[in-house]
Amino acid sequence: MRGFEGGPGELAPYERERGIAHGDRLTRADLEPVWRRSRELGFNGVHLPEEFGGQN
Repeated sequence: MRGFEGGPGELAPYERERGIAHGDRLTRADLEPVWRRSRELGFNGVHLPEEFGGQN
């Protein structure tokens, strides 16, 4: 599997490679690399209050 390129729009090549279109049901295999990259960028827990370990 190809990695993410970094920067704005880095998911577009990944979507094209996997044939993912808006509204498609995604599998765990589709989402795991996205989740991993989100953690690398520090987005893990952004939506949680600080008292629960989030970044809000």
